[in-house]
Amino acid sequence: MSHTFSDRNKFRKTDEERVIKNVKEDYLICSICIDQFVDPRVLPCGHSFCLTCLTEYIDKSANEEEFACPIDRQNIQKPFGMKDSKRWAQYYPPATFLRTLVKAVEIHEGTVPTCRRHHGRPREFYCATDDVLVCSECAVNEHRSENCDCTTLNDIYNRRKDDIQMLHSALNGQESCVHQLITDQYRLRELFLESKSSVKCELDMVRDRLSVFYESTSRALDELSEEIDQSEFTRYNLEAQLDSFSKDISEMKDELKDLKPSIDFMDILQRIESKVDYYGSELEDISSFLKECEKSECARIQFVPNTSFMGILDEYSVGSIVNHSDN
Repeated sequence: MSHTFSDRNKFRKTDEERVIKNVKEDYLICSICIDQFVDPRVLPCGHSFCLTCLTEYIDKSANEEEFACPIDRQNIQKPFGMKDSKRWAQYYPPATFLRTLVKAVEIHEGTVPTCRRHHGRPREFYCATDDVLVCSECAVNEHRSENCDCTTLNDIYNRRKDDIQMLHSALNGQESCVHQLITDQYRLRELFLESKSSVKCELDMVRDRLSVFYESTSRALDELSEEIDQSEFTRYNLEAQLDSFSKDISEMKDELKDLKPSIDFMDILQRIESKVDYYGSELEDISSFLKECEKSECARIQFVPNTSFMGILDEYSVGSIVNHSDN
């Protein structure tokens, strides 16, 4: 049986609608709110949730150090250095692929913000006073008072060009700060490695002081030396968090670079402004934290000798290795 061109188009459209429906139901539904993702964030276990949903869930269920993934109940450690559980969700990276799928589905379905009061007119004006997008009829009838700052998206875009430039500058500064903090992190690791060599020298000096020692003493020293070789700098591992900051900052710079007057222009701009403020505070806290670590003993390994052994060089314990970065 042959089909007409119209029939084939109808079948094709039906197939596309079925595919879109399956994508939405299988991939784009947040398991917390049971609705389509809004600004999805991905946890280390691989599961994604709306930022708002995840923030509320963590705030209600987390203890001081961790929370359980809503899906697989895997324990997720809190972001390093963050005490307020209401801010934890912002640390986890955006689910970029899911956000792209959501946008693609919206475009395919023709999801464009329109005015419900005026027969689907496009909302192409922005009222800065009420912080809302409105259609032309709303703008004329309801947003023309002296107290109402209502203008076109193009106009508000031109007004905010200086703000965009300031955000660019702020992001450049934060990007430089992230790179500097990564360098500081490496310097702490180098100090740790230097202290390992210094402690091994101390052990060698102990060996030189021993004129006669038992086999058990020599074995104990060998074990301590092996423990030093196997010790790792474990406490202040900020590379993952700083790399995430750097990637997010770079993505925001790209967004600002490509930003054009559009329906979601103010949402994007306000989101980036909020993130810039957030990263400014976080980077300042981490910078202060690393500087304090560098001044303290936290980035060094230490040999703690057994005083009795050092006094009489007998069969007592030689000493122990203390890795301050483990505490």
